[in-house]
Amino acid sequence: MIDGRETSVWDLKKGMNVTATVLTQVPQTAVAEQREVTGKMPAPPPTPPMEGALLIEAAAPEPAVTEAALPKKLPQTGSIVPLLGLIGILSLAGSFGLTVCTRK
Repeated sequence: MIDGRETSVWDLKKGMNVTATVLTQVPQTAVAEQREVTGKMPAPPPTPPMEGALLIEAAAPEPAVTEAALPKKLPQTGSIVPLLGLIGILSLAGSFGLTVCTRK
């Protein structure tokens, strides 16, 4: 509707009063479900007979470690000798490498 009368879109001009109705079509999906169950559920299987007693053993508590059981001084397990040997071998290899490089 343009100025109260029905016209086409091509007649629109700047400053006109326009009233419009928008019609849209939305597809609708309807789902119907009907379920009919007949019959009976089978009986549960019988409980098997008991074949013996179930014994549960409680875990024994761990013995507490006292200070008397611990050694007073830890043993000496490492020394500096292997480190000195490694340094010596690396020094010999370095001097040999320098000797070879300077003779060429």
